[in-house]
Amino acid sequence: MYHPYKEGYSTLPNLRRIRPEDVFERDQGESGAIMREKRRILGAVEAYQEADCPGGVLDRVAAWVGSWHPWRPLGGFREVARSIPEDLLVHRLVDGRDWLAAAHVCFPSGWDPSEKMGLSWEEVHRPVPMDLGSSSRIVRAMVEAGPFESFVWGVVHDDRYDFRPGLARSSFDVERPLALVKVERQVTVPFPELGCCLFVLRQYLVRDYDREFLARAIEGMTPEQLSYKGMLDPGPLVDWLQSPAGLRSVS
Repeated sequence: MYHPYKEGYSTLPNLRRIRPEDVFERDQGESGAIMREKRRILGAVEAYQEADCPGGVLDRVAAWVGSWHPWRPLGGFREVARSIPEDLLVHRLVDGRDWLAAAHVCFPSGWDPSEKMGLSWEEVHRPVPMDLGSSSRIVRAMVEAGPFESFVWGVVHDDRYDFRPGLARSSFDVERPLALVKVERQVTVPFPELGCCLFVLRQYLVRDYDREFLARAIEGMTPEQLSYKGMLDPGPLVDWLQSPAGLRSVS
């Protein structure tokens, strides 16, 4: 498992080209826990959203996923997305306009998929504290090249993968300390012949981490980044990470 917090915190895409066979990780270690939570979510939430995405596009994307995913899922886009640990999104680029066209998301990290449908890449990412000046170039690269891989991370204090808006979210409690590093692996797959790219999102909860590296990464975050991640007062967490309390995990 990759530990992105060791490189500090960044909201830049930092895309790295990978091979098609590496889009879906072969190590499916957390899959059981993810699928249990996914089934529970699907019983209560409509995970599928769509905005001007022809069925032929979705069928082609689903067929690609079925041919490359180690579980070999069958069916249309919704059926495939329901049966694998990853969340799937389709972003279209047609005649110079780009928009989020389809999504099956069970594990959003602080955002509501229904509010993002039909928005451009720049509009989707507007709440993120980063320079969006090159958004059109990024979208074109994701549609025409790749696959690309990137990681984002944050610290959570609930042992779950789903952090959609509206769910109660715990703060750090020094009396009953729980701090997990929630990592989201983001992969884009190009479909230039369809004028779209596929986003594959996979969640991880890192329990064994280097406390010193994590404390240093949090201390290096800007006020805007801390606010975006909901860490308005990281002091108690950093103090706990730097204290001898508990065993220090070395990744």
